[in-house]
Parts: sequence; C-alpha cells; structure tokens
Amino acid sequence: MDSKLAKLEYVRGAAAFYVFLGHFLFGYGLHLDKRTFLDFIFRFGQEAVIIFFLLSGFVIHFSTTKKITTSSLGFKKYFLARFLRIYPILFVVFVISYFSVALRYGYFLNPDYLALLGNIFMLQDFSIGKPNVIVDPYMGNGPLWSLSYEWWFYMMYYPLVSRFSLSKNNIIIGIVSIIGVATYTYIPNQLSRFMMYFSIWWIGVFFADAYMKNIITIKTYAYPFALLFLCTFGLILNAIIHKSSITSVGIYPILEIRHFSAAIFTLVISLIWYRLNWVLFDKFFSVFKHISPFSYALYIAHVPIIGLPFFDHISEAYGFRYIMMFLSVILSALFLEKYYHVIITRFVYKLVYTR
Repeated sequence: MDSKLAKLEYVRGAAAFYVFLGHFLFGYGLHLDKRTFLDFIFRFGQEAVIIFFLLSGFVIHFSTTKKITTSSLGFKKYFLARFLRIYPILFVVFVISYFSVALRYGYFLNPDYLALLGNIFMLQDFSIGKPNVIVDPYMGNGPLWSLSYEWWFYMMYYPLVSRFSLSKNNIIIGIVSIIGVATYTYIPNQLSRFMMYFSIWWIGVFFADAYMKNIITIKTYAYPFALLFLCTFGLILNAIIHKSSITSVGIYPILEIRHFSAAIFTLVISLIWYRLNWVLFDKFFSVFKHISPFSYALYIAHVPIIGLPFFDHISEAYGFRYIMMFLSVILSALFLEKYYHVIITRFVYKLVYTR
C-alpha cells in the first residue's frame, strides 16, 4: 500500500477507536468521573466523525473515479458495492441493538418498526442535538447518526462524477452547500443538513483527485478552506440569529459550527504536517493499522454490545467485567468484518454475477 494511503488507514482506525474508547470510559462502560482531564480528551467524538467524512470522500474517489469515468463501473455495480459495505453489518447491529435494550428491560419491546424503517432508508440523526430530526438512531445506538450522511453522500457522488468534471462539481458542491446553510438558517431540517455537510465529504474527494494528479501544494488548500469558511460563517450567523436556543456546545446551533471548525482544523493540521514531511506521524498512528480493518463494525456495534446486561453479572474484581466488555466489542467487530461480512459479500456477488 502507498505510504500516504496507509496513513489514512491509520487515521481511520484511530478515529474509530477514539469514539469507542470515549464511550467505553465515560458513556456506557466504566462511567468514570467526568470532571477529569481524561474526560476532556475524549469529548471530541463528534469531531472524530468529521474526520470519517473527509476520509470517506477521499477513499471513494480514489478507488472508483477511474472506473466510473471510463464507464467500467455502472451505477448498479457501484450501488451494490456501497450497499454491501454498509448494510450486511448494519442489519446485524440492528438486531444487537434491539436485544441489548430488550434484555435490559427484561421483556420483548415493541421493535419500533417506523424507526427501524427510517434507519434502513438512512434518514436518522439524533434529535437530542439537532432540531427537526426525522428519526433517531435505532434503539438509541447513537453512532448510527452519521451513516445516513455517508449513504446519501455516496448516492450523490456517482451522478456528479459520471456527468461532470471535477471543476464543475466543485462549483456545484459549493452552491449546494451554501444553499444548505441558508435554508438551515431559515428552517433547520434534515435535507439542508445533508446539503451543507456534503461540502466536508466532498473535500475528501477534492484531495483524492489532487493526490492522484500529484498536485498537492499549499495552493491546493485554497478551495477547501474557502468553502468551509463560507459555510462556517453562515452557521455562525445562524447561531447569532438563534442565540436564544444556545444551551450547550454539544447541540444546535453550536454543534454544527463545531463540525465545520473540526474540518478546518483537520485541514490546518494536515497542511502543517505535510510541510513537515509527516515527521513522527507513523510513530504516533501506525499502531492503529490493526484497528482499521474492522473500524466500521467497531464504530457502529460498540454501543449496543457494551449495553448488553450480560456484563452486569460478571464480577468487577480486578476489572474483569470491563476487560470482558472491551474484548467482546473488539472480537465481535473483528468477526463481523473479517468473517461475516466477507462471507455475505462473496455470496451476494456470486448470486448476482453468476446467474
């Protein structure tokens, strides 16, 4: 693997592990004291998701753009590949999420088919932090909120890349994102959120194109910074207009500013580290190459697995309960990615393409 692309894998693994560890230590597992510096370190799970968006755009464009533009990858194959990457593990996680909650209550709950359907069609977001959400993540599995964005970014990517040049798409994305911010200021809604956050994901596409053309320079950062600053400025105006709604930095209208600021911060750090020739990068991040291969399953499955009441009956002596909880998440994610997902993917491809 190219050393620079390997670095992206390291970061993806690190971001997924960071979200998991934050939830494990302070949200659903150990319940450590939140009045500590360690808690402060793990308060940026939302920002970690923004890194996922940037990486996702880069990886999709790098791996598919030539196939799409040369018509060797039609929408059917593209859709199937994206579907198989997301849904087989997601369906298992839906089941785990249901039983995690049901077992804790001690009886079979109403499966909440409406919420399940909304999550299947990728319309979920978390209403505790954002207004006018269509449906919450299924059974309280919070990390599922970002999947809806990822999915619709995938779906918007193909028609744009297959029909327009990158320069035209940059303009289109800029217009779409600014309209999203403007309409979000008027009436906060899910469609506007998808539109404005698409700019963050698209910047990953932009850098993948620059990387493949070997033209990444300081000037390359002009378009991403301009687009993100415009969106952030609009969101700051939105916060000023709706300042009476501000009660926490973790919810609307500050949360959206945090997200876009995180994207800007990530670009600044990447530019500085790029100019320093990525000094010490591998030393800090290469360990996460072991996490990256199952980072997706780790990200979406850890909350319901940690929540399984089975762990309540394990002794806390020597931290045994939490060791078992930690290992159960890691091993389950490994199984879902390395075995279950591989088997399902091979079966479906064989079924579809050998008939």
